[in-house]
Amino acid sequence: MAMDLTTLLSALIGAVVGSIGAASVSHALQQRSGSQQKRRSISYSYLYQCQDSLESLWYRFDNFANRGGRAVVDEEYSDLTMLYSLGRSLASERLLIMSDVMPQLDEHFNGLGTYLRLNRVDSLFQGIGFHRYDRVTLAELVMTEKK
Repeated sequence: MAMDLTTLLSALIGAVVGSIGAASVSHALQQRSGSQQKRRSISYSYLYQCQDSLESLWYRFDNFANRGGRAVVDEEYSDLTMLYSLGRSLASERLLIMSDVMPQLDEHFNGLGTYLRLNRVDSLFQGIGFHRYDRVTLAELVMTEKK
């Protein structure tokens, strides 16, 4: 009888431990899958657009500063395209901030949110006569035009 009780208890303990282990592994896999899905969602909804707008701005500056771009286009066109590229970049940053994605970037992308907060495109234009709310207005105009 004692042997049957011992066998029954060890089977019961084994089943409980196995169930807890299986539930823990299942939960960990679900959280990992959820985290990957969140990363993908943030990337598709915000980061790709931000990267594209920053690359566009960089190419505008590079074209005008290093490749003679100003010599082949009129001033109105160069000003308009530069403002649009800048506006898109500022709008991308603004969307990250306004949609509360910035704090999630640290969680899902190993400190990216902190990096972007410390290295904002917007801050590069301080002190040159292009005032903060002029930059905000430009960003929000571009966001409005995209809708």
